[in-house]
Amino acid sequence: MPPANGHARGAPGKPHHQGWDEALADALQNASQLGPPGTYEVDVEFSATVEVHNPGTIQGYAVKLNPHP
Repeated sequence: MPPANGHARGAPGKPHHQGWDEALADALQNASQLGPPGTYEVDVEFSATVEVHNPGTIQGYAVKLNPHP
């Protein structure tokens, strides 16, 4: 089964929880990629694209729902 992915863009002053919330909501919108309707055990993987300077900023948020075999 393929994972379901979600993404959100970062923006100056955007609270990090909002970026993760948006990416998770996007991944859940794509949950049909996991398979037919039902209940699935998944690992939730959070990642980010970070621009390094002082201070660093998050350019994008990503969430992946990885189904257990």
